[in-house]
Amino acid sequence: MGRYMKLAEKEKALYEELDILKKRMAVLVSDILDHPCDTDDEKMKTVYETDYVKRGLNLVQYRKLMPAIDSPVGIPVKSETIGIGRGYRDPTRFRYSEIQKPFIDVCSPVSFVRTPTLVDEWFAPRTGNTEYQDSYSKMGLNILKSSQQYAEPLPSSRRKPNDRCG
Repeated sequence: MGRYMKLAEKEKALYEELDILKKRMAVLVSDILDHPCDTDDEKMKTVYETDYVKRGLNLVQYRKLMPAIDSPVGIPVKSETIGIGRGYRDPTRFRYSEIQKPFIDVCSPVSFVRTPTLVDEWFAPRTGNTEYQDSYSKMGLNILKSSQQYAEPLPSSRRKPNDRCG
């Protein structure tokens, strides 16, 4: 068991050294690319070849970076357009549902049979109306009134004589 612990610690130390080495390599590559001596293409080719040899991959001829407009491929590539006949349709989505959703007509039809006879009725203040909401329901108005009935009154703003708190 002790031998396994020693090997695990050694492996951990090697991984830490590898992380430090990777960071140093990244700093070195950025320094190489920022150096003004050689051209960028030569630097990139050298870094590319070194990385591929290090990983054991086959070397392919390095192609330098160029703007898309100068590319011999012809960029931008035209995307494939999908017509109506070739569009994808999900097979699990059906047009008609087996369960009919209930439809409830909540609005009663508007009727202008009864109109107020006096102008005062039109502009009379109504209880339960606010500037944001036309009216409360009867139950909501009862709850509102009962909550106001038992609300604690605001304390007086006047100073009272013999008041030790103020």
